[in-house]
Amino acid sequence: MKRVHVAFLLLLAFGEAGAQTTYNFSTLDFPGAPFTAAYGINSGGQVVGQYLDTFSRSHSWLYSSGGFSEIAIPGALSSGASAINDLGDIVGAYTSGDGVVHGYLLKGGVLTTIDHPGSSFANAFGINNKGQIVGMYRDRSSMFHGFLLSSGVFSDIDFPGSPNSEAHGINDQGHIAGFFYQCGGCGGGHGFTFDGVTYQGVDVPASSGSLLFGINNSMVAAGFYSALVSPSVSQGFLYSGGQFTTINHPKATTSLPGSGTQALGINSLGQVVGVYVDASNLRHGYVATPAAPSINLLYDPTKLVKTGPTFPFSLQLFGPTGTNVSSPSTTLHAASISTAAGAVVFTYDKPGRINPEWNFLYDPAIGGTGGYSLNLRTPALPNGKYNLNIMVLGQPGTFSAAFSVH
Repeated sequence: MKRVHVAFLLLLAFGEAGAQTTYNFSTLDFPGAPFTAAYGINSGGQVVGQYLDTFSRSHSWLYSSGGFSEIAIPGALSSGASAINDLGDIVGAYTSGDGVVHGYLLKGGVLTTIDHPGSSFANAFGINNKGQIVGMYRDRSSMFHGFLLSSGVFSDIDFPGSPNSEAHGINDQGHIAGFFYQCGGCGGGHGFTFDGVTYQGVDVPASSGSLLFGINNSMVAAGFYSALVSPSVSQGFLYSGGQFTTINHPKATTSLPGSGTQALGINSLGQVVGVYVDASNLRHGYVATPAAPSINLLYDPTKLVKTGPTFPFSLQLFGPTGTNVSSPSTTLHAASISTAAGAVVFTYDKPGRINPEWNFLYDPAIGGTGGYSLNLRTPALPNGKYNLNIMVLGQPGTFSAAFSVH
């Protein structure tokens, strides 16, 4: 019997505790559809989702190269596409003519049905670049279970002690995001992540439910929670390293029951997709692209240093408007070193583990208005130009600080 560990986390720090990421939003509406939802996005910007026609029948769609196309599922009464990987493989679900719901994989134009053995209902929600698929199935006792399908073998993904679990996203490291319910049909859901050993429960305080969906290779998960307000509305968020950042579409209304914003998928570039409700109570898909942060280097990146020594990095973090947003509550972390061409040659952390030894130190005196420093020991590197790839913990994306070695 495989042993798993369980941990619970209450998110106590909201986005305003650190520098908020600014997003550029684009609305995605399938032509002529009264309802559009965006569920998944890959690193190439291809998006998949679901739309309703004027007869309220659901259909799968793909958005690629600036245009929509319907994903036809032969014989299906309805369907929806949930995720797409960087190879263009798509997973989702459809309802067959007999009313049974099946998962599907569309790979290279070939459609394969995904049915969990002994299930009466299955849905495929996520796929990574290794072809591993996660989803949910209903057993003969009408209990829902998450699943992982890897190399043709199914494994259950059930949060310990929960009668109902769903696995929605999986990254290339095999980390899974999803949600569970503490009892059948009671209360709101609870988010979780699973790294193959430990289940981490994720709950947003003062909410009636917290759900996680997609997760990217930077360990940033996308989801939404139900706010304890009247009327109850959804608030999108991103979760990473014990912190979360709210993400809400600027055109979303929060004055109608069930309105707000849902974050349902995220790619390796930090782009987020989901659904928002406008003031006319219409549902729209969206893509939110992070406005790139910038850095002000307080050292000479062209100055040659000997390979292997300690290199004194000193810099400031600037927001999209060009203002200094360096702050003691915003943590910068040295993640890896890459060549000028972008090839990663050294990684400071083990997969899924952030080592605080490689965090930058904030100093209010740096640069006159505050900044960060880190005396970083670099590995033995051939002569050339390199970039130190830096993360802002709790936020998507990375940026780079150049240096040269001789």
